Amino acid sequence: MAAAASQADVERDMREAITLHVDGLRETGLPIPVRSTSAAYVEVAA
Repeated sequence: MAAAASQADVERDMREAITLHVDGLRETGLPIPVRSTSAAYVEVAA
């Protein structure tokens, strides 16, 4: 989950976070997971 002032900001932040994570995996010699996408919607009482 991510939150920011705009969708563009969210996408930028997510790309940065994923890049940092993958770089960390590479540096420690851990496998990089296969790309996948998942989405879900849930209803909550307001």
